Amino acid sequence: MSTARVSHAGAAVRARVQLPTIPLLKHALKTGLAVGLAVWLARLAGLEDPYWAGISAAVVSNPNLGGSIGSALSRVGATVAGLALGLAALTLFGQGIVVGAVVVGVAVLVLPMIGITTGVRLGAATTLILTVYPATDELVVAVSRGLNIPLGSAVAVLVGLLVWPSRASRALRSRLRADVASVGVLARDALAGYAGTGSVDVIHEQVRAIEHAPAAHAALLRDATREPGAGAALQRQTDVAARLVAETITLSRAATSGAGDRAAELLAPQLLGVGDAIEQTTRTYADRVEAPAFAEAVGRAEQAVAALRAALDELRSRRGTVTYTSDELLHLLSTIQATQALVGYLVGLGQPEE
Repeated sequence: MSTARVSHAGAAVRARVQLPTIPLLKHALKTGLAVGLAVWLARLAGLEDPYWAGISAAVVSNPNLGGSIGSALSRVGATVAGLALGLAALTLFGQGIVVGAVVVGVAVLVLPMIGITTGVRLGAATTLILTVYPATDELVVAVSRGLNIPLGSAVAVLVGLLVWPSRASRALRSRLRADVASVGVLARDALAGYAGTGSVDVIHEQVRAIEHAPAAHAALLRDATREPGAGAALQRQTDVAARLVAETITLSRAATSGAGDRAAELLAPQLLGVGDAIEQTTRTYADRVEAPAFAEAVGRAEQAVAALRAALDELRSRRGTVTYTSDELLHLLSTIQATQALVGYLVGLGQPEE
């Protein structure tokens, strides 16, 4: 192999390998600590197969506390259900490969029916261990093995709570602020492009960057709701932010569809004023200013929309729109309606609680 090829291969490998970030290093250290503590405590308690406690701690350990709590609840619930099914099978049918296979099938069928979805495989594995693996005292062994799961899960949650705690609620608030700011920039740029003072070339890229934000918010919210102290305001703000993103995408598509329309020139100053007011409001939200300042920014955005509507009504009163095509007027009305809805969602957004 030539030197050039070796150098090229090395460069490709270096491009793919990323240095660990500080959050990743902390998560790795916390996971290792949780696993070690879980195995040590399981041995100290004299539990059978203490490595199951370590496995549970490793699986439950998440980058944020809410994720760890959710995984712990899932594993404990699946283990309890698996133990119940396994012990019932042992009592009625005894041990054996056929019994184990049948009970695993029953577990996979029943657990989702009682709300256990993410822990189905663990519950099924628990029933298999009880019904196939020979033991002299099935009940003692079953309880011993079963206790490893909640022990490891509890250790992982406690480590996540006490060592470099990272909360999903805090990450969600930060993500909401950043994405709301991006929404404001997108709305401003879309209106500027529609009014003829900006380019619409970057709008599609901005839409692609923000359209998946609600899904990311929802994933963080699921973890955040499991954390102590997560308020209902966070749920409301996440819902409003999703509507805000959707309405901004609607605005962007209406604006880009009408790019180049002569009708947009009729209200260009007002459209630009609305875009600037929306961007300033979202930036105020992202900067975590006090609630009165945010309310003032929202008020200015509402005034800008009112001025836009008043200018449109004045045009209609003097029949200033009759010379334009129906498509151009449709683009104009769609853009104005989207700006109204967008500012309405800003009113309902409020400030993210810390």
